[in-house]
This record gives sequence, C-alpha cells and structure tokens, in this order.
Amino acid sequence: MDSSGSSSSNAGRVNRTKFCYCGLPAPVRKSWTNQNPGRLFYGCDRYQYDKGEVVGWAKRSLIEARDEIKRKTIEIEQLKNDLATLRDELVILGKQKSPLNTHVFNWKDLIFKCFRGN
Repeated sequence: MDSSGSSSSNAGRVNRTKFCYCGLPAPVRKSWTNQNPGRLFYGCDRYQYDKGEVVGWAKRSLIEARDEIKRKTIEIEQLKNDLATLRDELVILGKQKSPLNTHVFNWKDLIFKCFRGN
C-alpha cells in the first residue's frame, strides 16, 4: 500500500505487498458489483481486462456500465439543480401574480358597482 494515504487508515497495518493466486501483486481495489458495492479487496492487474474469459466483475462491459453510471449521476445532479432553480422562479412568479389578482378583483368590483348603480 502507498504510504501517502491517510494515516488513520494505515495506522496499525504492516505494509506488505499482497499477491494474487496467480502470483502477481494484488493491490487494493474497489468492487462495483451489486452484491458488494464499494467493497475493498485485493486483486491483480488481470481484474482490469476482459481477455475473452470470464474474469468475474471486471469485464469491460461492467467497467463501461460503471462509467455510464458516473455520467448519469452527474446528469441527475445537474437536473436537480435546474429543478431547484425552476422552483425558485415559480415561487417568485407566484408572488408577482398575487398583486395582479388583487387588481383584477378590484376592477370586477368596480364594474359590478357601475352596473348596479351603487
């Protein structure tokens, strides 16, 4: 593990390189599966590439799906911001409409009074 990480997460740990069953170094990776989202595990570089054989969660299609999820998450946040802005504008327009309604009712009262002869 890299010693530049946070000291609290490395406190009490011995920095030993872990190795995969295939013999390659196995650094800490993060799982993107539905069963273990965000779970840390040790995995060698073979987890990153789809070489035509089943390699578990690390198929390229899953990596592409993860990237698409990230893009959609950003898009959702932008839409939430747009929605908040539109709600604010709606509140402002609602406040502006109230004085207009008052004027309309005043004109209606005046017209009725004229027709009634009051």
